[in-house]
Amino acid sequence: MSRFKNKTARPVKNTVACPVCNETRDARHTVLWDWYRTYYCSNFVSMDTHPLPKDFERIVESFVRLFRPETGDRRVHTCQWACHVCLHEGRAVAGNYEKQYFGMGGPILAYTDLPRTCHLCAEPFVFNAHEQQHWYKDLQFIVDSVPNECPRCRIQLRREKELHQRLGELLKPIQPTIEQLEELYAIYTELQLTEKAELIQRRLKNKKTPW
Repeated sequence: MSRFKNKTARPVKNTVACPVCNETRDARHTVLWDWYRTYYCSNFVSMDTHPLPKDFERIVESFVRLFRPETGDRRVHTCQWACHVCLHEGRAVAGNYEKQYFGMGGPILAYTDLPRTCHLCAEPFVFNAHEQQHWYKDLQFIVDSVPNECPRCRIQLRREKELHQRLGELLKPIQPTIEQLEELYAIYTELQLTEKAELIQRRLKNKKTPW
């Protein structure tokens, strides 16, 4: 007789509070349960008849303990999850954790809109669920990474980077052409580098003035 014959999984609390809608849900109707069945039980655990196992209780407790949206810290990204109702009604977007790069964090089981404050302009902005999906699924950014700048400031930073790269190319010739000087003047003006723009303007005037 097997010594495991009479052993059964210990039943645990069957409900959890969804962090998105704050409603009490059956734990098996959340993405936590989906993730558990995929990675711990290979989907051999019955959805309806099997009592919730002990190790799943530890997983639930871990996610609930680490999910702290009120703190606004980076760990909020590594512990996101939601109930199936929130996914169905569009309050959350399912996270494809098989394509995420965890780093030192954990999987994002569901993406939700996250409020942020721009480090440059100090304006509030929203790191929305679909943008998160693009970051962590398509671009393969580490799940602990978050944007520190609002979309407008990020566009400006990218533009400044492009301008500085172009500056490096234009400054290479010892004797730049009039067209190159005009482009240099336009770039310095856009970057608000007044002194350098005035210097290029004088060089342009001297180059265009016939002797």
